[in-house]
Amino acid sequence: MKALKTLILVLVTGLLLSGCTKEYITQGTEMYFVDFDVSNSDWYPCSEDGYYDNEGYYGVTLPVPDITRDIVKYGNVQVSSYYQGVWTPLPAMRVYTETDNKGNEFIYTIYTDYEWSERTVNIFVTASDLIPGDPPGAMSFRVYITR
Repeated sequence: MKALKTLILVLVTGLLLSGCTKEYITQGTEMYFVDFDVSNSDWYPCSEDGYYDNEGYYGVTLPVPDITRDIVKYGNVQVSSYYQGVWTPLPAMRVYTETDNKGNEFIYTIYTDYEWSERTVNIFVTASDLIPGDPPGAMSFRVYITR
């Protein structure tokens, strides 16, 4: 009788402990990447509320048909930018200095981030001074897709 009670206690404890966790085991995870070269003319001026206003905030939309509904549900997408010979994962911030014609030095940052959805990656480049100016220029991006 004591052995039966012990066995029931062990079984109940095991069921309680194993019933509280959700575990997803993914076998055969695959990751690959797609490279994009963005030219100066590909950037569009935008703002966070969706209006195009050229306030130092630019975006580009990359068509990535490999981001399927299954990738959105079960996978992941990451983006890196190529700058001075190295790949930098996004989001990233870089510090720049400029000197005006009077010799005054200005320091500002450029923040690059992204969002993704089915078949699309949107990349945004924001200057901290938000002064209207030229688009970011030619840039290279690598989109990593994990399924």
